[in-house]
Amino acid sequence: MGSPVVGAREPPLSDNALPARHSMFADGIAAAEHCFVRPPRRMQPMEKARSVSKGAKRGAVDADLFAVAIGASTGGVAALLDLVGAMPSPFPAVVLVVQHIGAHPNLLPELMRARGCERAVNPSQDDALVPGTIYIAPPDVHMMIGNGRIHLLQGPKENHCRPAIDPLFRSAALAFGARAIGVVLTGHLDDGTAGLRAIKQCGGTTIVQDPATAVEPGMPQSALDNVEIDYCVPLDEIVPTLLRLVTSPGGAVHAASRTGSARPSAPRAADDSWGPGGRAPTGHDAPA
Repeated sequence: MGSPVVGAREPPLSDNALPARHSMFADGIAAAEHCFVRPPRRMQPMEKARSVSKGAKRGAVDADLFAVAIGASTGGVAALLDLVGAMPSPFPAVVLVVQHIGAHPNLLPELMRARGCERAVNPSQDDALVPGTIYIAPPDVHMMIGNGRIHLLQGPKENHCRPAIDPLFRSAALAFGARAIGVVLTGHLDDGTAGLRAIKQCGGTTIVQDPATAVEPGMPQSALDNVEIDYCVPLDEIVPTLLRLVTSPGGAVHAASRTGSARPSAPRAADDSWGPGGRAPTGHDAPA
């Protein structure tokens, strides 16, 4: 039996597939535009303790907790192992990972544990979100989050993939709002673009690996071409960027307003839908 195929290159899009792809992109935008986000309120210690106690019973999450959703495809296994190898243990956020693996066995949790990340797991349905844990999407199902829990769904493929990145990103946008951080790494085609748009629309933070440092630049370049990206940084600067966002006062909620963290958004024209071909401004510096 041959070795499992991970990070395989997806087939190119046919002309007949383009309307469906644009429909998926529009669905991601529509989901984001219906969410209402207000910055999380810092709670006092006693209030926070009561909230955590109640949340453990109903599956809710701490109001100060961030969710970092990461998507990767071709070349992603090596990139993800480099990322987790640079993360402190435990990492001060929930981390959720989709690597394009199709129905093939997912060896990422074992590989990550070999790098010292003891809390890398393939989740089961309805697992509670626990800070410091890295949840890797199991084979052949979409991984999403809601009500403080993991939801696994064997729905239709998106962007030729199951698991796909966009479903995770959309669910993170709706569940965490301004405390959602989306990260697109190396990969072919454009999975993750519509999901990053949803995260941005819900007040979250968007990060892409600098395409010049990616094994396959297609996914990060697609995000840069179609979404307002907060940080475009080399792979080795992503973890330091994440740490500053999730640990600094105000966190990612005020990331774009901090000096040197990201360029301000360019004014939108009345007919600018930020669709394909609408290049958004990009920040190239890590947060101060």
